[in-house]
Amino acid sequence: MYVCVSSQVRVLYGGNDVFDYEVRRAFWHDICLAIISVVTIVVLMLILTSCSVWLTVWGVVTIVLSFPLAYFFYRVVFNDVALGMLNGAAAFVVIGIGNTHTS
Repeated sequence: MYVCVSSQVRVLYGGNDVFDYEVRRAFWHDICLAIISVVTIVVLMLILTSCSVWLTVWGVVTIVLSFPLAYFFYRVVFNDVALGMLNGAAAFVVIGIGNTHTS
């Protein structure tokens, strides 16, 4: 439920449609941030590899393919069905450590 208050009117609104709208809006906002991050990474990789498109493309491919490969090992090899929020947060920590290590 959401409450909007002004000096003369107080409105209470909520429901499935409002929730779906908020989730969709947050999702697309996160997608836009991810696109900006990918573009920034590609530009930095181009700069750091002396404008080598070959190395940049393969660098991005290895980053992108690491996620499905890790999920495959997690799900099939280790036979663990649930993937919790802590595991998702840990992935960002590992990526951050890996990025600072390669700098």
